[in-house]
Amino acid sequence: PVRSHFGSRWLKSFRFLPLSAASGLHMEASVVVAFKDDSRAEVLLGLKKRGFGQGKWTAYGGKLEHGETPDVCARREFVEETTVEPEALVFRGRIDYSFEDHEGGVKTKGQPTPPFTMHIFESVGVSAEPMETDEMAPRWYDTRDLPFEQMWVDGQLWLPRVLVPLDR
Repeated sequence: PVRSHFGSRWLKSFRFLPLSAASGLHMEASVVVAFKDDSRAEVLLGLKKRGFGQGKWTAYGGKLEHGETPDVCARREFVEETTVEPEALVFRGRIDYSFEDHEGGVKTKGQPTPPFTMHIFESVGVSAEPMETDEMAPRWYDTRDLPFEQMWVDGQLWLPRVLVPLDR
């Protein structure tokens, strides 16, 4: 696993785990990194229009519902937030987040944010052009010109790893 430390800023540790990693902590979420086509030259990001992360560009996804598997969650969230189906999902990895050393703590609905796991999937192609929803505004980005300064800090670490195809 790769570890990066952010000191007292946001994350205690960041680990990108390989495909064989098992799921696990208190909260779990799934995201889909969608490429427009096989060239992988463009990736779909969504601008959060409300709630947690408002104003940030991010991959599409959200929290697992009770009894839901990470892949089912990834597909459900992608469809809810884009109105279109992703092509076949490929599991790319998992990130375990911990916020315990952030000064003052990171709060979710007024409570300390527990550690959580994010499952990362990729899709090459979508069934139609993604639509804007109440929650997200879609945009295709050239993979060489991503808006990292308008994304969560962790996106600078994990997203470049997913941009590289598995066969390389």
